[in-house]
Amino acid sequence: MVTAAAVIDFFSQLEGPYRWYTIGFVLMILTALVTRFIFKTLKWFLVLAVVAAIIFMAVEYLPGYLRGL
Repeated sequence: MVTAAAVIDFFSQLEGPYRWYTIGFVLMILTALVTRFIFKTLKWFLVLAVVAAIIFMAVEYLPGYLRGL
């Protein structure tokens, strides 16, 4: 069984770009799993609701933020 200490030890032994390659690969796999979960389980209406909320926030708050710059 893999323990947290073994994983930390593995990452601490990596040097240079290999550490970042490994971290990037793990993040890529996690992103793929999360994306699959979102699109398979929660369906499109949740994605559309999130996009609508982001657009609403951008329309509501972005002009005031840009005026303050």
